[in-house]
Amino acid sequence: MSTREELIGAVDRYLEALGRNDPSRLPLSPNVRFTENCQALPLGKGLWATATPFEVARPHFVDVVEPASGQIACFAVVREEDRPAILSLRLRVDPSTLRPGSGQAGSGRAVISEVETLVARQPADGRFRVFNPDELLQPRAAFQETLAPAERAPRAEMVRLAHLYFDGVVSGKGDIIPALPGCIRIENGVQTVLNTEGQSETMKLGVVDQVNTGIFRDIEAARERRFPVVDEEKGLIFAVFFWDHPGPVTAAAFTSRYREPNSMMVAEIFKIKSRRFHHIEAVLNVFPYGTRSGWD
Repeated sequence: MSTREELIGAVDRYLEALGRNDPSRLPLSPNVRFTENCQALPLGKGLWATATPFEVARPHFVDVVEPASGQIACFAVVREEDRPAILSLRLRVDPSTLRPGSGQAGSGRAVISEVETLVARQPADGRFRVFNPDELLQPRAAFQETLAPAERAPRAEMVRLAHLYFDGVVSGKGDIIPALPGCIRIENGVQTVLNTEGQSETMKLGVVDQVNTGIFRDIEAARERRFPVVDEEKGLIFAVFFWDHPGPVTAAAFTSRYREPNSMMVAEIFKIKSRRFHHIEAVLNVFPYGTRSGWD
């Protein structure tokens, strides 16, 4: 089993190598699997080729760590052509490279076997309005907090609670979502609930009240839900899924917010304390309708 420190160190090394466009700096499994924005690529392509130098900040904006599964997820702001991009990163360490009982890889470093990334960029035409990377540069206090044992929930319970969020949004039944009245949700650095300066009246509402308005009735499914990293110690769960938007369907009983069908891939982190959502943070991007993640 990997240690928390070992996994955090693997993320540090990954981001440092990415900022230098040099994957050879990483200890990689011969069969390492890498995806960027749902596409399977050789590690070294995509953002690896276009990133411009950036410094790795510690502590990270957020680390979700599950030593038992050898996995870690984080959100970070990187540079690409000297512009900011938002990165969701999930790493898995190959357990076969660890010396039993030592918590250390045979090379002295965790050997990476899986890399899943989601990159959110601001298009040149400015269409992607939910994008404010500056808000992701400082760690969130809620994500750094270690929970007292009585405040924690086991992995299966945390997954169940996350499903309630997705089910509530799709059904329009906000009351089934176990969110505190003051729970904040931030997407690509933009606060989309309890935002008194929001672009719409619904952005001023809390999570439950916003869902109850029916604004999300143009979402037909929260598809391909996965929960690869669950950090019981911090009360954090990292989920990856798609919001499917069928678009302005003829004779539909809703008015779509989207001009055409699309599937929005989301990497979402929930802070769960005493079985209630205290904070929700997401990185998201929009892809063609029906896109698959490559990991299901």
